[in-house]
Amino acid sequence: MFMHCLSLSSSTPWTDGLEDEFSEDSSCISSTIRSGMLAPFSSEQGIPITTTTPPPSNSGSIGRKVRRFSPKSMVTSLAPTSTVGGSALALHYANIVIVIEKLLRYPHLVGEEARDELYQMLSWSLKLALRRSLRARARSTAIYDAFLAHNWRETLQKTTLAWLVPMAHNTVRWQAERSFEFEQQQQRRVVLERSVLLQTMYFADREKTEAAVCELLVGLNYICMYERQQNALLDCSSSLGLDDCVEWQVQ
Repeated sequence: MFMHCLSLSSSTPWTDGLEDEFSEDSSCISSTIRSGMLAPFSSEQGIPITTTTPPPSNSGSIGRKVRRFSPKSMVTSLAPTSTVGGSALALHYANIVIVIEKLLRYPHLVGEEARDELYQMLSWSLKLALRRSLRARARSTAIYDAFLAHNWRETLQKTTLAWLVPMAHNTVRWQAERSFEFEQQQQRRVVLERSVLLQTMYFADREKTEAAVCELLVGLNYICMYERQQNALLDCSSSLGLDDCVEWQVQ
């Protein structure tokens, strides 16, 4: 259970359970490409082309362009199985990233129920990766340090969250724009701006995406455990001496 994994008395939290708009700045997309998140297309996946049909023999009309594939399938079908979209996990992983983003804003208010719900959202591969990462760090972590907690927060906000969160929000928006209700509404008005599939998590490499999400989870775990430790120290200092409380925390 995620709640049990995050209990303050455990030295390895999270390890007991089983195994508004994408930035117009081109640096967001370029950083994603440099990180290798976008998976290359296989040689067998040709890009759908348009062909021009010859005019009927009994007609002088000009030939018209006909698409070989439907608008919805011709692009999404290009995603290899090694991508998040090709594994049918794009929307699911996007929701996980958005939840992590919200929890990182107010870690001192994150309760056991919220952490447990987040843990249950993880795929089995993410749970195993998280377990391995936390096991390696738990051996060297006896008490949670304020400097490291602040460093985790700054690192995640300036690196991983800076490009992964916009992709997650665009994934959710792209999916919503293609829902049946949305398509029915758009028959009555012109759409000026729509999400671009390349700006979503659809073509992101699944292995590298899971590694990035795992990094967010490890950072979130450390920050939340530090906040819980501070709350425990404050509660303890009200009834015990501060020295006794610190000694109890170390034990």
